[in-house]
Amino acid sequence: MKKIPVIIDTDPGVDDALALIAAFASDNIDIKLLTSVGGNVALSQTTKNLLHLSELYDPFVPVAKGFFSTSKYKIGDASNVHGELGLGLYKYGKINKKIIEKNAVQAMYDVLKNSDEKITLISLGPQTNIASLLTQYKDASRYIEKIVIMGGSNLGRGNVTDYAEFNIRFDVEAAMTVLNSDTEKIYVPMEMGHTAFFDYGEMEEIKGLNATGLAVFEMSAEYHDQHVSQGVATHDSCAVAFVADSSLFKTKKAKMIIDMSDLVHIGCTVCDYEATNPNIEICTEVDILRFKNYIRNCIVKAEKLKNK
Repeated sequence: MKKIPVIIDTDPGVDDALALIAAFASDNIDIKLLTSVGGNVALSQTTKNLLHLSELYDPFVPVAKGFFSTSKYKIGDASNVHGELGLGLYKYGKINKKIIEKNAVQAMYDVLKNSDEKITLISLGPQTNIASLLTQYKDASRYIEKIVIMGGSNLGRGNVTDYAEFNIRFDVEAAMTVLNSDTEKIYVPMEMGHTAFFDYGEMEEIKGLNATGLAVFEMSAEYHDQHVSQGVATHDSCAVAFVADSSLFKTKKAKMIIDMSDLVHIGCTVCDYEATNPNIEICTEVDILRFKNYIRNCIVKAEKLKNK
């Protein structure tokens, strides 16, 4: 099976951590670079979390430190949802792995330009780094296969305001830059993670799978999404799953705009599925049972990666 080369830009984050575990364990995903971005918690902490997870499951993949949003509309982080350190009740010790010398934007560009094939970018957090990449390096898009973005809503709803989803709202200018770029974009909206959630009984089963399952359980124990009252939402894992196996999802082409009209609606993603000039593809349905089996299998496989 030919592997899909990817760069993952992320702000771990409980659901980011599960998504990364899935990516490390996926048979057909080849991670070329991991980059941290500020979002769910402070940039210094998302970088530490990313280094730890990489050291545990894929120690040879390079990790580059990215940037924190400079948006004039920036909101507070999501530590109230993910915990002060970003990974819920899960704790880890000393990290031996180091970030590479290049910052995330330079590292992404170098990996893209020096690759023999186009690379898929997976955006699991605010799009700060990716927007900077596309702005600083005007030819970057020619090396990108597509950008798979966990963000927004296909119903114009939100989770940090009534209308705005966190990743879009945290750096709305960056989201606008990426949306307006000449790249292929697939959005995995928050509704996918709300639909394919693990209920508490299923989380108990995951806890019993192995040490990785226990870690996922500890990360998720106090993670609550306002749209999922009886379980754990899986937002970022859906984006990774789409790259690993797009047949898990149904998509539609749409014309998306990001509302910038006022502070109440700013960051709202408005999707017109009847538009004659679509600019994105958006996931509208997920095969819940197959998705959950994919995640469970990844957790089993990930445990075998430790100390490999």
